[in-house]
Amino acid sequence: MSRFRFLLGAWVALAACGKTSADGAPPATTAGTSVAEPPAKGGEVPSTTATELAPFAVGQWSKYRISMDDGTSTEVTYKIVGEEQGAHWLEIVRGAADAGTVMQLLVGLRSRSEPGSLEIKAARIRMPNNQIRELRDETLKPSAEAYRKTLADIFVPSLAGAPREDVTVPAATFRGAYKRQQKVESSQATSDQWVWIHPAVPISGVVKSEELGKPNKTELLTWGTTGAKSEMQRERASP
Repeated sequence: MSRFRFLLGAWVALAACGKTSADGAPPATTAGTSVAEPPAKGGEVPSTTATELAPFAVGQWSKYRISMDDGTSTEVTYKIVGEEQGAHWLEIVRGAADAGTVMQLLVGLRSRSEPGSLEIKAARIRMPNNQIRELRDETLKPSAEAYRKTLADIFVPSLAGAPREDVTVPAATFRGAYKRQQKVESSQATSDQWVWIHPAVPISGVVKSEELGKPNKTELLTWGTTGAKSEMQRERASP
């Protein structure tokens, strides 16, 4: 998925600036505190008459495998882990949480179909040395647009009238998923994708995407509507 390369650039930008705390606790939020059992793999999700995605809610999560044209793949997990003054903390975990990179964006969102309604209010990243960097206010402005582009998938125009078909991914078989073509902008190029969407999937609704003319694809591995738990801070080892 081309946008994944753009997301890596956004992580680098955040790592280069902002205030830092070593194993520092982020500001208090209302966060999910338990891990939910994922839906059984290999099952089916029925077709739905819904044509809009559900709003964000603390506890939602979805996990994807992203396969690139160079033969590599990685896993990315999206979670809604907290709420602060009406905005939601969206956490993005690349790779294993204990070894990969964890980023959070404080997202203010008025409409799931209007990208212009998105406001990035703050950003955090956990570095490999366990330091947490945060951007807010003036320090956030230079990189806010980059973060907005990383979240393009969370906006879905009304699905009414879109073609529908069944699609199978590792998570399940989705009956009557909506299928549409979309352009994806990255820091390097613009590409076209087929995207399958089902309103049962939280956060983005994406079940699968395939880049036209290339083997790049994204597939849903598992998901849940409750139980998301932040991995911004690693647990300390027992003495």
